[in-house]
Amino acid sequence: MSLDAAAVHRQEQELLACAESLRSAKHKAELLKSGVHQAWRSEETAYLSAAIDKVIAELDQEIRRTEQLAEEISTACTRLRVEAELLREDLFLEDGEGLF
Repeated sequence: MSLDAAAVHRQEQELLACAESLRSAKHKAELLKSGVHQAWRSEETAYLSAAIDKVIAELDQEIRRTEQLAEEISTACTRLRVEAELLREDLFLEDGEGLF
């Protein structure tokens, strides 16, 4: 099994780009909520505001999950790289062509 570090890095970057898109959507939802409060003063505004707050909370949750997944991918890749290097060193030393 070979580890394609570049592919793993691309996946991590794609996830971080998704998190940024989610952050942008959250910002737009916050602007929408602000605009609704400035434009309308009615009982329905409270319901709309609550719905927007729910969307914002869900976006926050997905942002955290996406960033966490990107971090886990990076950590796992690093761990696998280190393990592969240690395995190569062990095999090299076992072949009798090691340091001495």
